[in-house]
Amino acid sequence: DYLNLNGRAPYVARFFALIVRGGRFGEASFSADRSTLIDRHQPSTNTNTKTKTNTNTNTNCIMVKIDVKPFATLSGTGKDDVSTGVEARMDHNDLRLSVRASDAVARGGSLTDGLSFQARKDGHFSFAYDVGNDAPTLTFLSSARLGDKDVHLKYTHEVKGKGNSLQGKVHVDDKNTATVGWNLHGFDAPNYKQFNVRWHYQHDDKWSVEPSYDFGTEAFAARVNHHLDDDNKLSAHYDAHANTGSLEWTNHSIGGPGALRVSATSSLSDDGLKQMPTISASKVFDMEL
Repeated sequence: DYLNLNGRAPYVARFFALIVRGGRFGEASFSADRSTLIDRHQPSTNTNTKTKTNTNTNTNCIMVKIDVKPFATLSGTGKDDVSTGVEARMDHNDLRLSVRASDAVARGGSLTDGLSFQARKDGHFSFAYDVGNDAPTLTFLSSARLGDKDVHLKYTHEVKGKGNSLQGKVHVDDKNTATVGWNLHGFDAPNYKQFNVRWHYQHDDKWSVEPSYDFGTEAFAARVNHHLDDDNKLSAHYDAHANTGSLEWTNHSIGGPGALRVSATSSLSDDGLKQMPTISASKVFDMEL
């Protein structure tokens, strides 16, 4: 009744439709206090047009799926060698939003230590913010055509870190993928030492090999992956720059849904080979709300 305005209710409804629907007049509805005003573009024949009351009010409920992933990492037998945390993810239209928090605050850190946020649109960009360190990271994805191949481009910029790089990846054929990286941290002038290359060879469904070379450190590295079955995977990694070797086992069935990773890393020096390797384990628990 308060929108009657001496018979001009349809025009008021169209005004609301113009605002709410971005200037497109059409059938619109305005709800307040369980009352609905409907404009159907029909002239008013009654100067005392009453607001229609919808006795069967329908409530639209939007279900939001939230993936919650608690995680735990064990790197030794001391009390400070165990860390836990949780990550929550949700999709909003074409954006993937996530928040991650660790137990750093429970171990004497500030309230923001171990807290980070991320927004990502697959194939386009991602924005991450480390709250504890006030450190944002931007990643942009694109592609370009080079000859008859698509080059997938990835630019990463860490405002406070050293992860500033441009990466190009080319799928040579069904089994081979080449990646060239350009380290832009502290860039002054082009130098071949800023580049690194990586090659991925997929032998079959179970075996893959990934050698790489960093011109800056003049060091070679390689990784061999073997899928034992749908739930188990083994990876062996060699890093000539750090002079270390590691073996990692990944399982997706023990302890419920989520990845369990157990790794052993050892120095390949004469003294390091005489010592026990460093053992670490981590488990991510996948849940849905």
